[in-house]
Amino acid sequence: MLARRLHPCSEGRVRTLALALLLGTAGVALAVCPNGVVEPPETCDDGNAVAGDGCSPLCLEEVANLPPSCAGAFVSPSSLWPPNQRLVPLALDGVIDPEGDPLALTVTAIAQDEPVEGSGSCPDATGVGTGVPAVRAERDGSGDGRVYHVAFRATDPSGGFCDGAVTVCVRHDNGRKGSVCVDQGPLYDSTAAVCRPGDDDSSDDSPSDDDSSDDGPSCDDVCPPSPPAPPAPTTVVACDGVPVPRGIVRRMERAQRLLARAQSAGPKRQRRLTRRARADLARVERLVTNRLSGSCRVEYGRLLASANQCGDCVEDRDGDDD
Repeated sequence: MLARRLHPCSEGRVRTLALALLLGTAGVALAVCPNGVVEPPETCDDGNAVAGDGCSPLCLEEVANLPPSCAGAFVSPSSLWPPNQRLVPLALDGVIDPEGDPLALTVTAIAQDEPVEGSGSCPDATGVGTGVPAVRAERDGSGDGRVYHVAFRATDPSGGFCDGAVTVCVRHDNGRKGSVCVDQGPLYDSTAAVCRPGDDDSSDDSPSDDDSSDDGPSCDDVCPPSPPAPPAPTTVVACDGVPVPRGIVRRMERAQRLLARAQSAGPKRQRRLTRRARADLARVERLVTNRLSGSCRVEYGRLLASANQCGDCVEDRDGDDD
């Protein structure tokens, strides 16, 4: 079948339309990301493909992470009675994240405005390094009430954080004046253990290993060791940007906390804390050998050696006491 020939006028129009389409296509430039020049449909171009710096690898503006707010933090209970020398768990609340991210709360310090010596040999607070603090319901009978200062940090999954503090009052009494504490400031570390005359094992005629002879508060920290053990290592290992398995990080941090607590513990509790820390360190060593390599393994080996040295010092001092 013969092809139908277009009218000369129609052929001209077709050639004109084709030329226009070619010229129009040639005029559209494709955006190059990243090249340091913002070209539609880009909304930014910082010349790199690094995420998290405000401009994504696709050259689109990133929404900056908003940190949490600790301004409205509060604690429950905030007032304690009766002063029965028992440890009372506290609940931290009121910290918000503007983006609704889940938050991790970690207690960083607990201090009080009365000397720890006035309350016996046990620490007056626990929970530093965790999200569950506890303070002792106790105060100086001749004072104006005890005030605890609980400092903490709230962290979101993106690393944003805020620092805050709350106070807890141990009332002097339930009268009109005694029901309100007078805060003298965070003057004394509530987590430190101290000795009273007669608390040392050497002054006790009964065998030192007989736990049945203890009739004081439920606390096995008798006297702080002297001299103190070297500080537990707290270096954060970067491992050249290699993600470290969470099991290694979690066990290493727990071992560090146990060794730090062992520094101010009495002989019996010190032995228990050191044994638990050594068990975690042994597990970390096996995981590091099987899961890490190169400079990351070397760095963790250095950290493990430092932690084990801290444990050795505690055990050596304990052996001298025996």
